[in-house]
Amino acid sequence: MQPPHDLDLEQALLGSLISWPEMIDEVSHLIKIEDFASTQHQAIFQELTEKHNASHAVDYRTLIQSLKAKEIHPDVFDLVLACVENSCSDAMAPYYAKQINGKSRLRKLIKASGLAMKSAYESNGDANEVILEAERSILEATQPESENRLIQVGPAVAEILKNYDAAKNQALPTGFVDLDRILGGGICPGDLAVVAARASMGKTSFAISAALNMALAGIPVGFLSL
Repeated sequence: MQPPHDLDLEQALLGSLISWPEMIDEVSHLIKIEDFASTQHQAIFQELTEKHNASHAVDYRTLIQSLKAKEIHPDVFDLVLACVENSCSDAMAPYYAKQINGKSRLRKLIKASGLAMKSAYESNGDANEVILEAERSILEATQPESENRLIQVGPAVAEILKNYDAAKNQALPTGFVDLDRILGGGICPGDLAVVAARASMGKTSFAISAALNMALAGIPVGFLSL
């Protein structure tokens, strides 16, 4: 049984990026070069991203010329053509990238699990250390690649504002009318609200009052003082 992979899906993504280079920015935080199972596909993706990041024109002609120089395939033209023919639309590129990344994470999970099993069989030391190391390696293997990546500010801000507008409809009022008006109705679910001021300015009293107002309004409240 072969490890999880889908070469047609990889070609579809590459074809979308060749046909619509502007989508490279949209998928760059979703997938890495090593997520491609095929080394040839890795080379194509690397070439596309390097040209795009250097603000060089990206199309199938310039791509073929670059790949020919690197000799990644006996017939580069057929390889690139297969990618383009497998592409569907630019809108599908993020979906393709997520699916490819998912299969890559499964391959990493299989590898990490195998190493963990080997360590368990061969261990003569502390079992807790072996288990902790196995947990760490499996967690690293399954961690979504979209985390800790640089992303474009525009789409990120748009997503934050979209979520904020949706959360405002569920805002929890503090009971302080002027403050709730400024906050758009109150504290939004999921927000971390920080009350900051100099010493003896009433921070704790304000927090307790807001918590009390919420409790009186039937909102569950937990108050911890460290």
